[in-house]
Amino acid sequence: MKNDALRIASGPARQRPWRHLFLFIIIYLGSIGIAIFLAPMVQKLLWICHTNRPSPSTNYLIGKPFGKIFDRTCWLPLSFGVLYLLKTTGLVSAKRLGIEWRHCGLWLRFFAFGAILSLAICATQLVATQWTFKGEFVTSILTKAFGSALLVSFLEEIVFRGLIPCLISNAAGAVFALVLSSAFFAYVHFKIPADVGNFYGASIDIAKSAAVGLAYLTGIRSTFQLIPYFSLFALSGLLLMLVYRFANLMASMGFHCGLIFVLLLYRKLICFTTDPLEFLGSNHLIDSPLALILLCALFFYQCGQYFRRRARA
Repeated sequence: MKNDALRIASGPARQRPWRHLFLFIIIYLGSIGIAIFLAPMVQKLLWICHTNRPSPSTNYLIGKPFGKIFDRTCWLPLSFGVLYLLKTTGLVSAKRLGIEWRHCGLWLRFFAFGAILSLAICATQLVATQWTFKGEFVTSILTKAFGSALLVSFLEEIVFRGLIPCLISNAAGAVFALVLSSAFFAYVHFKIPADVGNFYGASIDIAKSAAVGLAYLTGIRSTFQLIPYFSLFALSGLLLMLVYRFANLMASMGFHCGLIFVLLLYRKLICFTTDPLEFLGSNHLIDSPLALILLCALFFYQCGQYFRRRARA
């Protein structure tokens, strides 16, 4: 079975796969280095704009701690680097990634599976604890939650289940691609500790910005949590197995979107009045041992389906 979703097109990236894998690492580290110098300027510019022409947008942005501004600033150079690698590998094509109308049924089916998984975990929490509705406008939340889930799942699947596994797979094989890309996916969710980047102001020097940049890389040492890390690892492994199984990104995008959609709704609509049982985690779900067990079970099920399909091919 030919898997174009994880196969580099002919060209330099196919001839020198390790070189382009190292190039991704350089782009990732470089984006942090650029943000160290750029983020203080962005912060200062936001304050100048707010002072001269205040608006709800500028008021919202200056209310963000510097760590958040630093994180968003990293996205700009990183996005350009990722786009370059997608072009080099040939994965900038929607057709090569399998993002096509003919796979919409697959997307919908796995969107439902992802939503059901989230709902199952949420339901156990609601049964086991006391809670109340936040009383927000449901229609507005539905639209925002679905839009956010759609965007996040689309972008993350292209990078974390398309580009990165593609680079690793072509250099070291599919097993390494699954393990390393899943480890990296879990790692990037443990970013700047709140106490490091939690400061405000129009004037932030390079030394402070560099400290935040270092925390961006090494913050996992103080923010690491076992259950959330391995829940994210298992989720990434499950999503990548869907890519291996169906040879496109539509199933993983659908599952990811359904999972996030229900989670965002849950966090916006439900307020706990007592803490849930430790086994059930919080409203983030990834700190739930139950979620980890379910994700691992689904991962091994998809592994079985994948190898059965290969045996029949």
